[in-house]
Amino acid sequence: MDIHSMLEDVKALQTQLNAAVDDDEQRALEEDATGKVLWIFWCIILSGVEGRLLEIVDYILKEGNSMDLQGRDRLCQGLHEITEVIKETPHAYVDDDLAHLRRILLDAGAGISKHQLWLSAQADTAGNGPGEHLLNQPNNLPPM
Repeated sequence: MDIHSMLEDVKALQTQLNAAVDDDEQRALEEDATGKVLWIFWCIILSGVEGRLLEIVDYILKEGNSMDLQGRDRLCQGLHEITEVIKETPHAYVDDDLAHLRRILLDAGAGISKHQLWLSAQADTAGNGPGEHLLNQPNNLPPM
């Protein structure tokens, strides 16, 4: 993930939002910008968690066999405590607001632009044919 380019995308969306007059277009641009910001933070958090887990597993694999019995017991106890904390973490109640934010986040991760969908709908209703306005638009999908 290229955070710098995603932040540039958010700035561009903000510029478009500032120029937009139509309420529906503004809402679509707000969702796109919010989704990109949420996606950036989600990727950073996930990267940190995955990195820490890899360090723990690597440590266990490298040092686990060289530990004395007391060290192994402390390691097992620590892992058990981590497991209990995770198990006891309350799950967030998914209300409509949280579900909406989750959808915005997932749309951004999938490269779905509400603004592009709105533009397509506007072109369709203007009689330009489905999606013709998208032919000259850059691809909003994230790099593979």
